[in-house]
Amino acid sequence: MNEKQGKKMSEKQRQQEFLLLRADGLSYDKIANQLQISKPTAIKWGRLFKAEIDDLKFQSFIVLKEQYQFDKKAKYEKLLQHLNRIDEALSTVKLETAQPKDL
Repeated sequence: MNEKQGKKMSEKQRQQEFLLLRADGLSYDKIANQLQISKPTAIKWGRLFKAEIDDLKFQSFIVLKEQYQFDKKAKYEKLLQHLNRIDEALSTVKLETAQPKDL
């Protein structure tokens, strides 16, 4: 956000942007500079909107957790496909007569 955008924003818009930035973990200093507000105002808003910020953090955590579980499930499915191919290949080989180099 540039300087002109900061001046054009209403207080409500700044507060909404503050919530997102704070939930993303930005410091009060960085937020104050970006939104062109004082650091004491940022701290005051942090206290005032603590529940909303915590809720946004929690929602972000849930999204990350779901993404991780999806990635984990996809990895297990890929591993299962590889294991099935290995099982199929092994079922066509006579292990009693196969040489280790042929496996």
